[in-house]
Amino acid sequence: MGAGRNCKFIIEAINKNKCNLIGIVDMNRQLHQKYYMNNWLIDSPEKLINNRIDFVVISVQNGMGILEECQKLGLE
Repeated sequence: MGAGRNCKFIIEAINKNKCNLIGIVDMNRQLHQKYYMNNWLIDSPEKLINNRIDFVVISVQNGMGILEECQKLGLE
């Protein structure tokens, strides 16, 4: 999910008892290795490769570009 303005709303909506948010990815390299809301490390989408994850939440209004990037990385 990107570290934009919608991210905060998504984080607040996630049921923390059922979902373990492990981090945030963003295409903007200037945000990498910084923390969002002092809790979650922002990293590149490539960090999703070879990590055991169940879901990726896309928190932008037009997520087709991000969906295509996920598919390029081999994510279902």
